[in-house]
Amino acid sequence: MKQLGSLAQITAEIDRCRQECAANGGPFHADALAATLGISYETLLSYADGHGSVAALLTAALQECTASVISHALAADPKSHGLWMFYLRNRAAFLEKGERQELAVKSEAVQFVGEERIT
Repeated sequence: MKQLGSLAQITAEIDRCRQECAANGGPFHADALAATLGISYETLLSYADGHGSVAALLTAALQECTASVISHALAADPKSHGLWMFYLRNRAAFLEKGERQELAVKSEAVQFVGEERIT
């Protein structure tokens, strides 16, 4: 995967993207963030799913993107709500009322330790 740079550089890119989105009158969204970082949306998600400070920073930015899109959709012309709902369904895993999301169960081995001390 592409190296994104230091935390300070990534933070500066996130801030720049946020400002550009605001200047264009649109919400801060994940696709714009990925483009600003020079990576695909899928790669952005891969980085955010990782561990460490970069993953935490990108996860927080993606959560802010979702909140920004929701705020923008609520304030926007009702005729454009469909566009933003489409975005939220495809980029933020939102479901329609009544839809059920299947839970992805990760099977991991469980190891019990200290059983010999139980009396």
